[in-house]
Amino acid sequence: MSTKTFAPKEIDFKGFTQDNSSTVTVKQKGQEINLKKDGGQWRVNEFSISASALKDLFEGLKNLEPLSLASRNLEKEEDFEIKPDMGTILSLKKGETVQDFVLGKTGNVWGTFYLKKQDSKNIYLVKGSLKEVLGHDLSWWRDKTVVKIDPAVISSIVIKDPKRLITFTKDKDSKWSALSGAQKVVLEQARLDRILNALNPLEAFDFAEPDEDKALKSGKNVTNLIFSASDGSIAVELSFLKKDDAWLVKANSQDTVYKISNGKIEDILVSYDELFKKK
Repeated sequence: MSTKTFAPKEIDFKGFTQDNSSTVTVKQKGQEINLKKDGGQWRVNEFSISASALKDLFEGLKNLEPLSLASRNLEKEEDFEIKPDMGTILSLKKGETVQDFVLGKTGNVWGTFYLKKQDSKNIYLVKGSLKEVLGHDLSWWRDKTVVKIDPAVISSIVIKDPKRLITFTKDKDSKWSALSGAQKVVLEQARLDRILNALNPLEAFDFAEPDEDKALKSGKNVTNLIFSASDGSIAVELSFLKKDDAWLVKANSQDTVYKISNGKIEDILVSYDELFKKK
């Protein structure tokens, strides 16, 4: 005897994909996240969107697993925290059709939560990552790519901090050297790769607060990193400033100031001592 799968159509999200959907709206805790596709490109609240966040969203929709019908009594909505003013409202648009859903409290088993279509009385217990994905703030949704540099186009790199200037140049045999004042050494390929790989792409973990933004843009105690192409033109210029347990960074081509972890900065900003002090 076959076992029938529990799959109520009213909460079947498999028909909503990144390609055929046009808007996704998430409302909760006084915050509204608006994802909109314009010209084939998705954006979030008018910002560039993180590709991994977008992927997580549609995978969360696709992989949602209905477990059981928890209630058909609308008077129980408050018990399940699934009233619109208590839960998370999810609106999905495909073509001219908009469907609204409400996500309620978490269930007793890890990864489960309650869900209903807004115009339905049926409250379901479901399992999946969707509630966690929708619980993030705007910062999580935004693209945090500071810059993406193709190593093949770079022929020189300059690191300029308040104390020193270090220049890296590539010769006709594609060998790199580091120069600072009268000091000159051959730059090992492994060390060069650490620099270039960290910038292809360079991704932040967060955005700077307004006061941090001003500190970097003031130029005080800032380290500059300049990448030039073979024709001498500046391909990318980055500004860095140490701030507590992280670094602030800004590309000259944009106004946004990002936060970068110490680990990534150690790969990028080569110190004078690392290059020129004898082991």
